[in-house]
Amino acid sequence: MSDANRLLKVEAQMNAMAHAWLTLVAALETESGFDAAGLQRSLLKRRWPDRPDLNTEARESLRWLCDQLDESRATRQTPEH
Repeated sequence: MSDANRLLKVEAQMNAMAHAWLTLVAALETESGFDAAGLQRSLLKRRWPDRPDLNTEARESLRWLCDQLDESRATRQTPEH
């Protein structure tokens, strides 16, 4: 498998995991009253001090996930939903 194919596969897997995580958290929030805001605060504080080479990208990914969850919540709270 070429490096480009491997990278595409990892990207696809990460997108699938992000989608699954967002779906799970949204379901917990709507069906059981789970406080996703607390989870988001915790995730936004997360650091990888032993892996500075990963820290920036990992934190950006968590920030993106939290933003997506905020957007999902805002959409669910609109009168159409």
